[in-house]
Amino acid sequence: MKKIFPLVKIKIIVFLSYFVILFLIQPWQTYWLFILGGLLGLILLVLDELSLNNFYNDTSANLSSKTVTPFLATRSILFLIALVPLSIFIVTSTGSLIGSGLIMGLILGLTVEVWQLHQKTVLFNQRFLTQMKLKLNEQQIMILLTGMCAYFVLLNLLILV
Repeated sequence: MKKIFPLVKIKIIVFLSYFVILFLIQPWQTYWLFILGGLLGLILLVLDELSLNNFYNDTSANLSSKTVTPFLATRSILFLIALVPLSIFIVTSTGSLIGSGLIMGLILGLTVEVWQLHQKTVLFNQRFLTQMKLKLNEQQIMILLTGMCAYFVLLNLLILV
């Protein structure tokens, strides 16, 4: 719990900053569902880390080794790959403000988490690449982070247009 709290604290600060800027650009009356969806996306990331992983992780295998980081579905490589086309579809085609907010909250939270771990390659690889034999170095993680930031900006432009 102590290890998770600093990650969550920074996510909340970035989340609030993002939606305050959005509030200044657009009136909140039309985007309150978007803000609610963003909050749900952030809550999903935190809940997956705190309690939801207990439902799909084998706890008996983790009892023997306390150093093993649990598998998190929202940080798996398959989830991250599937999030890209799903987010484009939801933002451009559904017209759902709560769905767009959920996607933006997820991507913002994941981008902040990659930014927090970009210099800690071992922790990054344990957290995001548990299913792969490939391990990224710091330079490759920075390229990934740059791509995630660019994708986040692109989705924002699609939402605001």
